Amino acid sequence: MKRIRKATIGIRLSEKLFRLSSLGGLIADEVIAASNSMQLDATYFSQVIRPNAGNSLHLTNEKLGHSLVVDFENIVLNHDFYEQEKEFDSAKLLADFGQIWDAINSVLHVKQVRRVGFVAEYRFPKKTDTSAHLLSTLTKLKPHGMVDKFQLQYESRKATGPHGLPDPSKDDFYNYIQQIYDGAVDSEHSESGYFNANFDVQRYYAPALTKDIPGAAKSLIGEFDKAVQPFFEELIALGLCDA
Repeated sequence: MKRIRKATIGIRLSEKLFRLSSLGGLIADEVIAASNSMQLDATYFSQVIRPNAGNSLHLTNEKLGHSLVVDFENIVLNHDFYEQEKEFDSAKLLADFGQIWDAINSVLHVKQVRRVGFVAEYRFPKKTDTSAHLLSTLTKLKPHGMVDKFQLQYESRKATGPHGLPDPSKDDFYNYIQQIYDGAVDSEHSESGYFNANFDVQRYYAPALTKDIPGAAKSLIGEFDKAVQPFFEELIALGLCDA
């Protein structure tokens, strides 16, 4: 399996939690307290920030590559391995997420979740003419000069029931997002001579999900493990990465 450089679990809420503005400090206290549990390290998060006039909450530990963002509509946990030698461990991420979710939800009391997502970022070397190589390999477009800052993204959707094409505004479905781009344009880890191939699997719930969010995240990673294989088979066939 290819090495995951950054893994993200994201939760999209069905309601806006404006109470976050007044409860952010209490949420931070609960999450930090959870860091003293058996499963989380005491230094899991080392910094707490309240940007946007207190309308969001960021907890980070740059050394360990951990970050958590909570805003009015989203809860996002990241494990970042770009600057580390550690390997991604899905069981560890899920265990951490379960502890953190319980801490957050003990304060926010989330009632409905519209979407659960899991994103994996991968990076591969292409030492020269990265963008030109991606353009010629992935498209039939002809460059008119020097190619730079190549980016490709598309989504595909699959209904979860015996229906036709899903309506993204109301149906229950899976959404698969593929991204391929020059590593030099990465917003957090810009690196020339490399390209990213990222895969994002999302499950939209209709009716909204009301319980066992950690269990839904575990199920989603199982779907990711199945869906990412054809993605890499295509990349290997195109010569973009090795088997």
